[in-house]
Amino acid sequence: MKIPKRVNLGFGYTVQVRYCTRTEMTDRAAAEAMGKVPDGYWDSDTREIWIVQDDLSIAHQRYVYAHEMHHAIVDFMDEYLDTWSISERSRPAHKPTHLVPVSGVGVTALLAVKGAPVDPHRPECAGDKQDG
Repeated sequence: MKIPKRVNLGFGYTVQVRYCTRTEMTDRAAAEAMGKVPDGYWDSDTREIWIVQDDLSIAHQRYVYAHEMHHAIVDFMDEYLDTWSISERSRPAHKPTHLVPVSGVGVTALLAVKGAPVDPHRPECAGDKQDG
């Protein structure tokens, strides 16, 4: 599996994936504070994930991507939930919400997606039953 260059988390929140050398990461991630140069870095100001490419295997780059994407998702949720008004939260959805399995890079999750198709053969997709 190839690591994406860009991930759209919705609501205009797009995460860019960039690559750099170990030397460039030293300058970017304030390695002095961490005591070592990290393999990856999430920059919440620019919404960019930086991954060292020159000395990491692709398998380790995928792990770093998943780890940094976790930070991005947490920041997305903090930003989105902070601006989501109570009236929007209580408003009924136009379409049923279903659980959709999302997997990749060693991470598996279930996301609630409005109007997503229900797969009766996969229990994790059971969600609300659709009529007809």
